Amino acid sequence: MRKSKVLSVAMSSVLVASVAAAAAMSVSAAEITKSADIPEHSVGATGGFNGWAEDVALTDADGDGVYEGLVEVAEVTDEMITGWSVDDNDTGEKYLQFKIRLDGEWTDSWGNYEPLHDRTWNSQSNVPVKEAVVGQPITFKVFFDIKNPDPAALANPDSYAEEGDDDFNYLHVWYEVVKSEEPSKEEPSKEEPSKEEESSTVEESSTTTTGTTSTVASETSTDSTAPATGDATSAAALAAVVLASLGTAVVMTKKASAK
Repeated sequence: MRKSKVLSVAMSSVLVASVAAAAAMSVSAAEITKSADIPEHSVGATGGFNGWAEDVALTDADGDGVYEGLVEVAEVTDEMITGWSVDDNDTGEKYLQFKIRLDGEWTDSWGNYEPLHDRTWNSQSNVPVKEAVVGQPITFKVFFDIKNPDPAALANPDSYAEEGDDDFNYLHVWYEVVKSEEPSKEEPSKEEPSKEEESSTVEESSTTTTGTTSTVASETSTDSTAPATGDATSAAALAAVVLASLGTAVVMTKKASAK
């Protein structure tokens, strides 16, 4: 009898604990009513890059109201690229997409601004990462501003701008692609020639120089010591004329003396 009472009390305790846990979960998953409540929750980004599973955590380290987080995709796959819709209408375009949500649940989430429904909160339009290309890696930084509205919402006459600064229906979600710097192109190092290569180069240079000098010397020697054939003939003829003239002069001198 006592055992049954103990068992009954134990079961009652378990039931109470279960109800309390369920109540706690329902509170954490309840829709928030103002942006000031967001810091009390965890903020994350999820999307096609991780199969809409576990969130990439976003944090506001400097307390400026802008949550940030880095999403790194080693390689974009076909499965990550899906059809993109705006205002529940298919655009016919496909992109890698993501959204912001609280506590890893869909109770409170923010996406692309929807003009028709005038909202970013619980928007059915995801944020498209248009730079993502299948087969290529991509790294982008996600931003979630809980203090300022989406610029597209401000452009709508019936939007946040007329409803007050604490309205969380139009909070701004955006991203920026992180461009990694290209590695600097190093010039190929000029290898110093080995001693054997230097010696071979010097020998070749010496041989070439010597041959050139010899040739020049030979040409100079030929020009200075060997007169041209035409010059030699002219000299011989001139000598013969001089000798003939001298002979004639001698003969005429003798005749004059005889008279």
